[in-house]
Order: sequence, then C-alpha cells, then structure tokens
Amino acid sequence: MKWNSLLQKTARKVSHKGGDRLKLLSVWGAHLMGQRYIGVFIDPILACNLRCQMCYFSDHAYRATLQGRLTAEDCDQFAANLFPHALRLQIGCGAEPSLAPDMVIRLIQLGRQYKVPFISVVTNGNLLTSDILQEAVTAGLNELILSLHGVRKETYESLMVGAKWERFISLLESLKKLNNPPAVRLNYTMNKDNIIELSALPDLIRDYPITTVQLRPIQKIGESAYQDFSMKPLLDVYDEIIEPTVRRLRTTGIEVFCPDKKKMSVTATPPRHLAKLFEEVTYYYLSPQSNGPGIVDFRKVSFLDYTRKIHLAKKLFHAILLEKNTLSVKALHTTKKLNY
Repeated sequence: MKWNSLLQKTARKVSHKGGDRLKLLSVWGAHLMGQRYIGVFIDPILACNLRCQMCYFSDHAYRATLQGRLTAEDCDQFAANLFPHALRLQIGCGAEPSLAPDMVIRLIQLGRQYKVPFISVVTNGNLLTSDILQEAVTAGLNELILSLHGVRKETYESLMVGAKWERFISLLESLKKLNNPPAVRLNYTMNKDNIIELSALPDLIRDYPITTVQLRPIQKIGESAYQDFSMKPLLDVYDEIIEPTVRRLRTTGIEVFCPDKKKMSVTATPPRHLAKLFEEVTYYYLSPQSNGPGIVDFRKVSFLDYTRKIHLAKKLFHAILLEKNTLSVKALHTTKKLNY
C-alpha cells in the first residue's frame, strides 16, 4: 500500500476523534514522508549570569549540578544528526546562552546551513552587546526571546538578581537601531510582587520593536528562592490589571499569549498520555550533559538510526489507532523543559 493511501485510510479512522490523535497522525505522516517535524532545544552552556528568584538557578545545590559547555565539534555533530529534521531551533532553555556567544553564533549559522525554518534565542539580555546582536541577526536569527519580570527598575532588579535595568533598556535601544531586527518576544512571569505594575508595560515597550508578549503565571520549577506560588493575587486583579493590559497591547499590533481567567484558576493536571507522547517525539533537548547513562547521545547517533532502532513509525501507528502509549518515552532521549 502506498504511503499516501495508508495515511488517508488512517486519517479517516481517527478524524472523528480529533485532538491528540490527529496531532500524532501529522507527526507519523511527516516521519514517513521524510518531512521536518521536531523542535531542537539547546543549552550551549549550563550556567547563568543571574540568580533570578523564580528560577532554579537561585538554588545553590541544584545549580552545582549544572555544568559544562558545548564545543564547536559538539555543535557540528548535533547539527548534522538532528537539524535536517528540525522545524525549529531554540538556543537557550533555562541557562543563559550569551555566556557562550561564539557557540550561539555557530548554532545559528548551522541552523541556516541545514535550512531550519525558524531559529530563536532565549536570553535575559544583560550580556548581549550591540555587536553580538548584529552578528546573530546577520547569521540568520529569526526571533529573540527576552525575560522581563518587572516593569520598574526596583522590581526588575529585585526579582532578576544580578540584572541591571539600564542594560536591558540599552538592549531595546540596540534592537530599535537594527535595519532588520528579529521578531522580539518578552516573557513576563506574573507574581504577587510584579502584577500591579504590569499595567505600565504597554507604555514601556511602545517605542521598541516588540512583536509578542507572553504573560505567564508563576509556577514552581524547583527549589527557587521565590516560594509564593498562589494564583489568588493574580486572579484578584485579572479584570482590573491583566485583561486591560492584554487589550492595550493587542491594539498596538502586539501578539499576546496569556491564559484566560478560568484556565488560570484551574490547577494544572498532567498531560494525557497521547499528548505526552506527542511532546516526547517532537521535543529534543540537548546540553553539555546530553551523553550520560540511558541518554541517546546525538553527537554519535543520527536521528534516522535512532527512530529505526525504536521502531518509531510502528509505535506511533499503534498509538494513533489504539490510543495507547506503547513508547517508553523516558528511555528515548533527554527531554528537559527548561524554558522559563
């Protein structure tokens, strides 16, 4: 049976189910037809120049376990084995990539070499000089994602320990001067100490090339210094502060991602097994520690050899039809969502 015929037959069987099955069907089809469908997320160095209160880098014991820096050879090997299959490349997930600016530029260049459609860098921005920024844009950067957890200097420097407000504003000024700036996203993690001043955000970024704002409620991601994870302060001002701010940002053409009030008030639940499977087979996290026991080392293993070894196509097919996760996802590859 030809692949197109098989895809159509399977699609008819699962189309009425919708949701997770259809997403897995799209991955299965892309895999069979040799199309790109994975995201590659890389921390080129496991270190950070800041000790943000809401981040696990404020935990000395955990921070001590994060060590290492990718070499140029590591980057070349990862790229050869994974980038031809990637739809997206993200550099920086929880650590600070600008501590290894040479590897950031190299990864962007490799992404372009292997024709990855979308390349982004996540950073606190305090170490980005105008020269590094220009070099990244010239290399082919599509998106710059900046952490901003306060609209006022005092709040920003209090929550992002070690950061300097003036450096952040200087970076925004440098972005404004670029002839062809990348898309710029701001990640703002809301808590009881920075939520009131959120209403000043549209005025702060009005004159800068910000394309997207993501407003995220605080969540526990380790033994961080900040320990108040209550949603009540956010819900109490949702109608007064959050919703009007979202509205103002959107009227200026900025895309905004923010959970609605109902979703914010609901306790998060673990993802369904098919949703978890979709995440596992499309999300590939790499770091200097991506070669330990039980971890697939994509410096040495090609993506195609890996998927053949685990019979990915067959197992995805069974999952789609039976709604049963037959894939031992934890044994496949390192998946650490360190994007905060």
